[in-house]
Amino acid sequence: MTTDNYRNFRFLPLLFTLFAILVSFNLPAQQVRLSGTVVDEGSGEVLEFANVSLMLPSDSSLVTGATTGFDGQFELEATAGEYLLRLGFVGYADKWVSVFLESGTKDVGALALSSLAEQLGEVTVEAAASLFRTEFDRRIFSLENTVV
Repeated sequence: MTTDNYRNFRFLPLLFTLFAILVSFNLPAQQVRLSGTVVDEGSGEVLEFANVSLMLPSDSSLVTGATTGFDGQFELEATAGEYLLRLGFVGYADKWVSVFLESGTKDVGALALSSLAEQLGEVTVEAAASLFRTEFDRRIFSLENTVV
């Protein structure tokens, strides 16, 4: 090999490394589809419009989220990895589920939320009439049901 040929090939490792770095940035991360259904724990009925959030386990930062449809089903898309799935609905206790997403799709099935409803005791509603009644041209004071 002559010296001129060596000069032409000495940048080849640098060019190869630069090419490898550029190609790695353009490769899309593998997307995984996560689906499931949110139901009531007691009745088994689907919960419409429940909140579903996919979070990172390290700091609980939100990755993506959705709400369930009329059929109680949800569908999320994220890159492969380990996540926390948070389910919530008004009047129900939040549920946290650890999920590991691999390639393709993952169906977590029916996830049940427990109700926070409590049976209240008797309630008494009382009302009192106003002491004043205002008409167009006067104000009337009523002594009915007063101590006077």
